[in-house]
Amino acid sequence: MDDKVGVPWRREMSGRDLDRLIVDSATDFAMIATDVDGHVTRWNPGAEKVLGWTEAEMLGEPLERIFTPEDRAIDRALTEMRLARETGRANDERWHLREDGNRFWAQGEMTPLRSADGVLGGYVKVLRDRTTERLREERLSLLVKASDGLLSGSDPDAVNQAVLESGIRSLGFDQSFTYALSEDGRHLRLIYSVNVPQEQQEQLRHAPFTLPLCGIVAEQREPLILNKAQLSSSSRYEVAYNEGITAYAGYPLRGRADLFGVISFASFHCNQFDPEALTFFSTLARFLAVGRERLENEGTLRNLAHQLEVRVDERTRELLKAEETLRHSQKMEAIGQLTGGVAHDFNNLLTVIRGSVDLLRRGNLAPEKHARYIDAIADTAARATKLTGQLLAFARRQALKPEVFDAVARANNVADMIDTITGARVAVRLRLPTTPCYVRADLSQFETALVNMAVNARDAMDGAGTLTIEVRCGASLPPLRGHAGSPGKFVAVSLTDTGTGITSGDLQRIFEPFFTTKDVGKGTGLGLSQAFGFAKQSGGDIEVTSEAGAGATFTLYLPEAENGPEAIDERPAGTSSGEGAGLCVLVVEDNEEVGRFSTQALEELGYETRWVATAEEALSVLEGGKAGFDVVFSDVVMPGIGGLELAKRLSRDMPELPVVLASGYSHVIAQEGSHGFTLVHKPYSADEVSRVLRAVTSESAR
Repeated sequence: MDDKVGVPWRREMSGRDLDRLIVDSATDFAMIATDVDGHVTRWNPGAEKVLGWTEAEMLGEPLERIFTPEDRAIDRALTEMRLARETGRANDERWHLREDGNRFWAQGEMTPLRSADGVLGGYVKVLRDRTTERLREERLSLLVKASDGLLSGSDPDAVNQAVLESGIRSLGFDQSFTYALSEDGRHLRLIYSVNVPQEQQEQLRHAPFTLPLCGIVAEQREPLILNKAQLSSSSRYEVAYNEGITAYAGYPLRGRADLFGVISFASFHCNQFDPEALTFFSTLARFLAVGRERLENEGTLRNLAHQLEVRVDERTRELLKAEETLRHSQKMEAIGQLTGGVAHDFNNLLTVIRGSVDLLRRGNLAPEKHARYIDAIADTAARATKLTGQLLAFARRQALKPEVFDAVARANNVADMIDTITGARVAVRLRLPTTPCYVRADLSQFETALVNMAVNARDAMDGAGTLTIEVRCGASLPPLRGHAGSPGKFVAVSLTDTGTGITSGDLQRIFEPFFTTKDVGKGTGLGLSQAFGFAKQSGGDIEVTSEAGAGATFTLYLPEAENGPEAIDERPAGTSSGEGAGLCVLVVEDNEEVGRFSTQALEELGYETRWVATAEEALSVLEGGKAGFDVVFSDVVMPGIGGLELAKRLSRDMPELPVVLASGYSHVIAQEGSHGFTLVHKPYSADEVSRVLRAVTSESAR
């Protein structure tokens, strides 16, 4: 029945009437037809619903009437018609205008109308209202921006201001106010606003709580939503009526306990904000409150951190002061121990010397007794020289004479001496590699260090046991006594005994000068100190491993040399006579007793001498040439210009004039070496000085 009724109905309607019916029924879409010039020729009910104008009002009107002023300025309607002609379609998604002047977001498309033979007859533009979706997207984007800035940024107020200024259109408000709570807690201070006149801003710089509507929000600490404000008769909202506000939304900015301020929104064109806008306002207020609370907490934490730093700094200074006091006390104790040990040993030596001198002053001494006392003085002076050498070795201030030698060969040679020193009840065993292990160090100090460690091992074994000497090449220096190790190549010389071992307490003090566990009179406590100082000054170290009752191992580490020793020039020094043979020596010595002794001793040996007390005097004497001198013999440590600097100047200006240096101790010589100049160690003998002077003058004459 329906089919029979429907067929005649379709036959009676024309194609044009059917098209019109279809277009008019699409009320969710605005369908607009224009002529080739863009004037409206058709306006469906959907266009009236979306845009507000009736078809009668729009027929013959230009299409650009629905475009925003900014789009009209760029002829957007003409651009779309051109694109439709050229490509067959012009898509756009932009703001358009309604009949009441409000904007709406539309998704549109324009297509050309052509006849069967392709002649352009006009255009069709189809629009769909997407304002709700667009506003939702914009609000979501603003909320993300607010979340990032307010919850983690350093300036939430600036972020909030930027969000509000860019969200006026999508959120639907006309004015926004953001207040901060004043220090007295009874006023609100406007900190920024949107679209608020300057005069009104000034009035709100210090607003009391009694000022609605923000005061109501601050007092109640609850949101205030006011719809259709112009219809309200409540005196509480009179200010809204007077200002022409039609809708209002205010929110307290509060943390867990404190009120920070108020944020509010006002509209003058709508009676109420839509639910999504209110949700946005509420969320923004929470974000802003959390951001402010976070900054306050961070400020509090910074203050606490600062106070903690101050207290830690004060406590650190107190601890450092206490540590310095303790260190000074320990230093004084160490100095007392050191000076006491030095005084004890030197008093013993001086007793021998003074007693021998007193006996020599007696008359009628037999020749053999005279010789005996002279020998006693000489031997005691040699022991005193050795004692000061050990002290300087521990302090790493001795002037070393480094040379390249094979540690394997030298250890093998020293083993015979050690075998004699340790006695028959100590078996000395060697573990030596078959290839050389070259080191660059002071050979004499190296052998002395081995002997000192061997003597310590003998005493630890009470004269009976086994002493093993081992040499290893290419060893690495392990971390020792809090110092980092070194991956470089070192030669390791180990001495292992089977003695009683070393307790942990003694192990910490084993290298202290004059520290000894031996009975009084059986050791000076300087042997291991010498070995330790020599190792450190040579760029190495000593490792000690021990367990009480299980013996001990002392390992001396010295930097390994890449190449073997250079060939030694064994040509004779020249004359073998002990006489000075008329050589003229300029003696530079600031100590009067030493200067008088050295010049007199050299004159006794046949030298001509002149003595000056400073390097400046020596340079004055030598100004203009050698002045008849064959050699300069100078002390190193002197006031003003030192001996090493004098030698450098003379080597530069008068290279043919040799210089011999003399020193009992010089930190410059100890740290930098003698820079190629011949060095005589104090105390020296007249014969020793004479041999050196003859050697350097003979070498200079070649």
